Amino acid sequence: MEFWRKRVRRQCLYPLLLAMLFIPSAAPLEAQATAGCTYDQCALKLKRGFLSRKLIAGTQEEHVANVYFLAPYLERFAERSDSAAYYYARFRSKQNSSTWFALGSLAAFAAALIVNDSNEPVAGTLLVLGVGGLTVSLVRSLPAPNDLSRAIWWYNRDLR
Repeated sequence: MEFWRKRVRRQCLYPLLLAMLFIPSAAPLEAQATAGCTYDQCALKLKRGFLSRKLIAGTQEEHVANVYFLAPYLERFAERSDSAAYYYARFRSKQNSSTWFALGSLAAFAAALIVNDSNEPVAGTLLVLGVGGLTVSLVRSLPAPNDLSRAIWWYNRDLR
């Protein structure tokens, strides 16, 4: 049994912990001068990629921000419209809390793997916590893109 526990740690837990190190963190981005911007220069759009979303501005597709697992703070939304700022704050709240619940769930699953043989009631509790955390993460993350779309729409609406 000891052989299998070491094998599970080596094949599941260690790569999981290593992957958690590479999750990008959210850092505030500097405000860009948007006064006097035309719609063609500053209109935002969302460009989707594999496990990422990028905010692009204008017809030149100027890179504004990466929206990975943690959404960065962007002053650009607050400068244009209260509604854009409101919906972007809702998006950030949902996206970031979803990410933290998912990471907590992964930690609970990893801990359950470690203590499985030595203390089964604790392992069962950790598994229930992990499933609960993933459920909360999904509930928070599913409506988040709608708030980002609304923020982009309100931002673009106020461009002249």
